[in-house]
Amino acid sequence: MKIAVIGLGSMGRRRVRDLLHLGHDVIGVDVRADRRSDAQRHFGISTFETHLDIPSTIEAVVISTPPDCHAYFYEFCYANGLNFFSEANIFTPHVSWFVGKEKSGRVKGYPSGTWLFHPLVQQLRDKIVAIGTEQVNTISHRYGAFLPDWHSWEPYHEFYAGRSNSSAAREMVPFEIEILVHALGPVANLSALKCQSRDWRNPLDDSFFIALEFESGVAGTLSVELHQVSPVRETRVAMRDDTLVLQIGEGRLDHFNRSSGCQTTSRPTSYRGRWGFYFEDIYRKEIENWIGALNGDKYVKSWSDDRHLSDILYAAELSSLSGRRVSISEIADVYDGLSWIDSGGLPVAE
Repeated sequence: MKIAVIGLGSMGRRRVRDLLHLGHDVIGVDVRADRRSDAQRHFGISTFETHLDIPSTIEAVVISTPPDCHAYFYEFCYANGLNFFSEANIFTPHVSWFVGKEKSGRVKGYPSGTWLFHPLVQQLRDKIVAIGTEQVNTISHRYGAFLPDWHSWEPYHEFYAGRSNSSAAREMVPFEIEILVHALGPVANLSALKCQSRDWRNPLDDSFFIALEFESGVAGTLSVELHQVSPVRETRVAMRDDTLVLQIGEGRLDHFNRSSGCQTTSRPTSYRGRWGFYFEDIYRKEIENWIGALNGDKYVKSWSDDRHLSDILYAAELSSLSGRRVSISEIADVYDGLSWIDSGGLPVAE
């Protein structure tokens, strides 16, 4: 298949590499000459400065641009009859927007669902189901990283994650919460605080602290902090007689059972000892699932799933601004998921 990857930053280069590994004919698009040269040198592919110059023989598109550019390229793909894959969103348009576009243009879009391909994330869900969701007391997830380390080769204020509109903290709320939603289902209500915890070159909210209530009745917390100089990504599930601790950075899922006093540890089959887990396997499986979906196979995630993650971020920001508890049901159908791109704030009500 002939595929164009739009955006040749860290994720775009990864998608190019995986698509070539799967045997596809790939071209790259990026406005930056250095990124085009790098892709030509490392992958031997043709590159273009603008998407308007891509050949008419292209059959599908991977959108690996900053998240505040996604909607523009969705429109481009719908207008030109190109099925597409989208990297993780910040705010997602309403499902009805996608339905209308797909009906009129016979084009299918597919949202990224990276965590759904991680073997330990799946094992966490399987263990919860096996023990019984009704046995869960609480769930908590912590993500901590240092913003300047995201792209250590360029200043943080020069790429999208260092801008307030598309900040890393904002992006990581829907990205990280997918682990919890996959494990326990949709979120019903939440209360949140977002803040700036460290001095940056520009004003920038770098932290979210969210108290969650799932539709199942389980309570939980999510914290996202982009000022942490020592990284952490840990999910802890407290159950009646069991504790599950997922430490993705260490490539392990620990299961402690109080009655037996036993603890077991699971690792991915591709775990490489002191070299850790080869994360590239996940991205390759994700893009392979997308290719399969273009050929009629079932895809792992829907726009409805993606919109729910967006709803959680919207509710968290609204809660922090208003100082009140917010129900997902009260906001799920009222914001457009598009106007934040120009306004720099929350999407406006539809």
